[in-house]
Amino acid sequence: MTYHNAIKYIQNASDDIFDKSSSERISHALSALDTPWKRLKYIRIAGSNGKTVCAAMLSSILTEAGYKVCTLTMSPLDDPREAVLYCNNPLSVPEFTELISPVYELAYNLKKQAEISKADEDSTEEKETQKASEFSPELTRGEILLCAALLLYKKTSCDLLIIESEQTPADPSLTLPPPFAAMISGAIPENDPAELSRIKTYIQRGIGEVVSTPQNSHAYKVIADTCALANCRLSLPIRSSLTIKRLSLIGTEFTYGGEDYKLSMCGRFQTTNAITVIETVKLLRRAGYKISVENEKAGLASLKLRSRFELLSASPTVIADSTYKSEAVDTVCESLFDFSEITGRSLSLCLPLDADLISNYISCLSKRGYKLKKIYSLSADPNEAHTALSGVIPENVELVTFPTAKLAVKTLIADLESTGFLLISGRHSFADTLRLEIVRKLNF
Repeated sequence: MTYHNAIKYIQNASDDIFDKSSSERISHALSALDTPWKRLKYIRIAGSNGKTVCAAMLSSILTEAGYKVCTLTMSPLDDPREAVLYCNNPLSVPEFTELISPVYELAYNLKKQAEISKADEDSTEEKETQKASEFSPELTRGEILLCAALLLYKKTSCDLLIIESEQTPADPSLTLPPPFAAMISGAIPENDPAELSRIKTYIQRGIGEVVSTPQNSHAYKVIADTCALANCRLSLPIRSSLTIKRLSLIGTEFTYGGEDYKLSMCGRFQTTNAITVIETVKLLRRAGYKISVENEKAGLASLKLRSRFELLSASPTVIADSTYKSEAVDTVCESLFDFSEITGRSLSLCLPLDADLISNYISCLSKRGYKLKKIYSLSADPNEAHTALSGVIPENVELVTFPTAKLAVKTLIADLESTGFLLISGRHSFADTLRLEIVRKLNF
């Protein structure tokens, strides 16, 4: 199998849909591949937002302590190679291809067995093939990646697997035995009872310990009551132990629990992610992992993530952040406000053609006294874009669209001489594509 074929196989696979055969199918696949799924040592990260950052922080700290860590992202990503990481790094092209090949071969053989069983019911192997063909042999996208991550876990003799999940019922990783611990990142909005219900149901499956980001009173009560009934230990960061010493566009310094920490990531909200991870490290110590405070500090200080409130240029100011959820938009705007004395309160936005996202940004920035100059987006049809956003963008704000990211960046860079401040936001694929083009342009 070539790398191109491996990517094509994943991208053409069906979306994760849970039906009566899903659990049996994934269990059969994991057993056939001889993955360690029944004796797996893993921790799950759930929550409304911040999962990717928390997973990366935790992996960075564990790597500093000398542990081998695999990370699996169950949320859909444009680049499948970003979904399975080893010590915070994507696998090489040959390594990724090598992981996907046996999964493809298994699915192919299952399909062939099902076809043979259907065509020849009198075969001497009827019973064996019938057992394999009682469920659909076609693996979903998430099932393929889950199989690949567990093969990597086995191959590298990993010390811990981190699974980042949105906890949807169709998530194939929910068929695994419960993890020994879970982390809840991001504050769960009061208007999102479904997210809270998913987390509550998952805790009830049988988890030994949960660490949660500080929540609103309702969410905290539900989580705390659920943990108490399930005899599960609940830990939360202590906000009063957090002191932010320095916020800048190139990093953050803070004190927590009497220790000084540095983050190479900017934004006040990143300190909340960091102290949630620090509490999770305490959990891991209780579980037998030898992680020093020095490992914590080094892991947090060295971590850099693309398009996570990332400063691409200081003068003019360009920030890229892969935010698309409404609750995260407010957090990003609050962080922008922290630097308003440096950047001013006049800016332009570069966002995907998403009316809800654009509306959220306009509202959140307006509440904080920002003046919005322009909104840039990508669209092959400018007229269609203006129609789709009719009534969303104020009359005094200009909407400018481009057919490609490369063409957009040429104008964005030129306009920065007058606008001075640009925020790029949206799903990771959108923000990261623009980020790459801007970095290339600014480096020339």
